[in-house]
Amino acid sequence: MNTEQRQKVRMALETIENLYPSLPVLSKLTSLLKEINIDQSDITNLIKTDASLTSDIIRISNTPYYGSASRCSDINSALLIIGQDKVLKVVSLCISRNLFNQGLVHYGIPADDYWCNSIASGLLMEALSFPLGIDRDKAYTAGILHSVGMTIINSIMQDLRIEMFWDTSVPQTEWEEQITGYNYAIAGAEVLGRWKFPSDFTDLIRYQAQPGLSPRPSLLLDCLHFAINVLNRAGWKLQLYESVDLCETCRQFLEEHRIDEEQMKGILNQTHHQMTKILSAFSDQ
Repeated sequence: MNTEQRQKVRMALETIENLYPSLPVLSKLTSLLKEINIDQSDITNLIKTDASLTSDIIRISNTPYYGSASRCSDINSALLIIGQDKVLKVVSLCISRNLFNQGLVHYGIPADDYWCNSIASGLLMEALSFPLGIDRDKAYTAGILHSVGMTIINSIMQDLRIEMFWDTSVPQTEWEEQITGYNYAIAGAEVLGRWKFPSDFTDLIRYQAQPGLSPRPSLLLDCLHFAINVLNRAGWKLQLYESVDLCETCRQFLEEHRIDEEQMKGILNQTHHQMTKILSAFSDQ
């Protein structure tokens, strides 16, 4: 990659954040939900700043997933149905669907597979948060957004009319760096930082593929690395645990944190069950 191309990629990276206006809402919501004396109106007013997100949440609240006897038509009622403890999950799902609603042409990945992998990652991280004792919401959000850099790189390649396509025989990050000078993890962290996500969160995204390089090692980062590896082998449809050929690093992670085979089966089953319910809810819209 020559200097001129690198400069064009950098300029594209700096302006692409404007294409995804809903992500700053997720960043602000994450911070807001950590406050002790949070007011429901604060959540409502934040979500109402994004008309598309507001509409999606109202539609989701009216699906059988939430079992409401009556239909609602305003965001206040929708949030009451969903419940404050689940609002981050629903907002993340709605934003991720809009963010990942286009296939990754340059990666050869259809939109549905991309979005479903995002959901599965979030749900698996959430399920793992309980036995590991890590922050559930942060784990879920990191799982949902871990591959956002692929959207960024794909968009940059389309904008710059770079006619290159990933050959899966080449390591993904190596191919990305050859073409754009960035890999998906770094691109994702860079843009999330511009969307005001805190640095400890962007570090999770930046070092997800190489947690040993992080200046801030954490169990949450190790968990994200583990979840990504599991889904790379199992696929988002989460085939039976017995047929998943876990890498040695994954087996060491399970052993180190005393998660036995039966527990892992339960975690994957739980993730699969939640995945089925969520896909059903969105198909009912």
